[in-house]
Amino acid sequence: MSSIVSGQWEIVFRHKVDGQAFFFGEEALSVNSDDVKATRFSRLDSLASYRTTDSKYHLRLLYSDLGGRYNEWIQDSNPAEGNGDPISGFSPISINVEGIERSKMCI
Repeated sequence: MSSIVSGQWEIVFRHKVDGQAFFFGEEALSVNSDDVKATRFSRLDSLASYRTTDSKYHLRLLYSDLGGRYNEWIQDSNPAEGNGDPISGFSPISINVEGIERSKMCI
């Protein structure tokens, strides 16, 4: 998952499965945060600093295993603080992968 900062996308979360167990919840908040190229990488604990000037989150989820298709959206709530609750203020920009529940776009 990436967030846009000063007109540039910045990776805030990456998980390349490659036989590794998926990580989520508290474990996913900060993993290899100093190595953006790591197969398991997360800076979700600092996601609040990525808010746009209108206090929203502009996010993109890239599906490299689906030919680089991605979903891009804006939301009000911090996905790292979702506790499984539905996101608030969801506004789609480009949804290229259907069938993903918006309420599950949080950790």
